[in-house]
Amino acid sequence: MYSKKVRTPKDISDLLDTKICGLVEDDKKTSIWNSMRNTATKNVTIDYLAYEVAMICKNQNIDKICIAGSCEIEDDVKLKKLIDIVGGKEINVSVESCVCEDYNALENIVDCGHVILWEYLDKSEFVAVRMLGETCKMQGLNVLGVVVSK
Repeated sequence: MYSKKVRTPKDISDLLDTKICGLVEDDKKTSIWNSMRNTATKNVTIDYLAYEVAMICKNQNIDKICIAGSCEIEDDVKLKKLIDIVGGKEINVSVESCVCEDYNALENIVDCGHVILWEYLDKSEFVAVRMLGETCKMQGLNVLGVVVSK
């Protein structure tokens, strides 16, 4: 039986046809199965990822970004740490959850213009991720990359 949930970073990459910035994991031990299925995507620390995002913004003269997800992302500790680091580099960071279900969230990311997508393995659903990617393309948003979290 097929699952509606995204299982690997490659699933997200294939759906969105965009670059995966990295796989951010908890510090917990991972099973052999998890490490085998994620070999195509580099595991990164949140510090590394935050500085990579800050450098992308600096190189493209971006002073405002929105981190958006197809599911609830606002309570993620890793995301909060990324916001603290990137925000310290004089970049205004906003977060929008469940973008495909909330018109105000969609309006906020369109107003911002520069988006980093934040999705979860075994939580984000294929349909919602695809819809978010298509919305970003239709609105002409600058998708800086995708972060996959476990």
